[in-house]
Amino acid sequence: MILSEEEKKELPYTVFRRGDSGSYGLRFTLVDKDGKTTPQFRIGLGKCSEEEAYAKAAKEYERAAIRNEEGLSVGPARFHKVAQSYVRQLLSEGKSSKRKYGHARHAQGCVERYFIPFFKQSSIGAIGPAKIKEYMEWRKSYWITGPGKDIDEEEHVRGESKVRMRFQKIVPSDATLKREANFLRGVFNHAVDKNYIKESDVPKISFGNVQTNRRPALTKEEYKSLEQVAIQRYMDACNSEITAINKKERQQQLATKDKLIFERKQMVEFIYIAVQTGMRPGELFNLNWGHIDGLDTAPLDEFGDRNIRIFAHGKNKKGNLIPAAHTSNAFLQLKEAYKTRFGTYPKDEDPVFCDAVGNRLVSLNKPLNQLLKAAGLLHNSAGEKISTYCFRHTYATWQLQKSDAVDIYTLAINMRTSVEMIENYYSKLIASLHQNLCKQVV
Repeated sequence: MILSEEEKKELPYTVFRRGDSGSYGLRFTLVDKDGKTTPQFRIGLGKCSEEEAYAKAAKEYERAAIRNEEGLSVGPARFHKVAQSYVRQLLSEGKSSKRKYGHARHAQGCVERYFIPFFKQSSIGAIGPAKIKEYMEWRKSYWITGPGKDIDEEEHVRGESKVRMRFQKIVPSDATLKREANFLRGVFNHAVDKNYIKESDVPKISFGNVQTNRRPALTKEEYKSLEQVAIQRYMDACNSEITAINKKERQQQLATKDKLIFERKQMVEFIYIAVQTGMRPGELFNLNWGHIDGLDTAPLDEFGDRNIRIFAHGKNKKGNLIPAAHTSNAFLQLKEAYKTRFGTYPKDEDPVFCDAVGNRLVSLNKPLNQLLKAAGLLHNSAGEKISTYCFRHTYATWQLQKSDAVDIYTLAINMRTSVEMIENYYSKLIASLHQNLCKQVV
């Protein structure tokens, strides 16, 4: 229906022809719930027919007026703008905490690599369950047949240097998808906080249940074999000959030998301490000498060991743990290795695990893989890849397999985790333990 000029003047909005494209546009202002006049809104109608333009304008204005009455943002909120705003907020909040900043950076990576490339400039209010399902399938195939299949590595800035990061071309695990779902849900919740959409408009975002598979661990035979190879490699370094006659070359060979001895000693004791304490790799790398209580002062037992207490912190977890008494000897061995290397005993603020120049270690993946390869143990008997985290699971497994097994509540406290996590990841061992106890009672 074509409106008369008088009818057009009575409308609460103005429809005008755009000079750049010839199509029609819409402009209007509203009065918000506080009685204030909003800034003028200008919306392209995408119509070249006057009749069609006015018909669409009526719908657009009605939609805007309803949203204004509900206290929602009137203009269409584009997904990419909301997602970028969400990341900015997380990064700002992350300034107060290293953990929060790491969380924000992870979210930023997901937003920039996955969310925005898929949803692009879609109106966030128009994204429903069907689109979320489509995204889920796209994300699962991203590195296999999607955009990621042609990406082998990327350059990233780490402090003042640049590193090349390689990507695994695999389907993401359920745990990875669940973490990313939380970030995607965060984008929509951010839109709710900004009054772009109502809470009821947030689509259901779920990537399925996370599988709680048994954690990889070493058998006692596998551990013994690995320990023997580690000690032998350390002894080989100690006994290696200096063949150079030239003074300069001899000094270089001596320096290389001393460095190798120190690094291999660190590996020997790292494995032993990790298995005897159940500490996470990050907790071990965060450990300072001042975090070990009683190493030099606790009374010696009949075997010459000391009962020590360790303050562990990492992965947003912290607390005290009490390792087996003979663990103290491993720490004392490291202390002596430090003195041999640097000429003085370490201070309280010095890291327990450090490189050959005294800097804190943040990873042992490369030397561990070299050791595992030498021991023929890149995978355990179940075919699972061995990593530094496996030693924590080995500790838990052995504690539950002992004839006088530690109860799961005590184990959870000493491992700085929840009883639920122990039950989820070691349920088969717990069930087996329960059966054995029942047999003993009968």
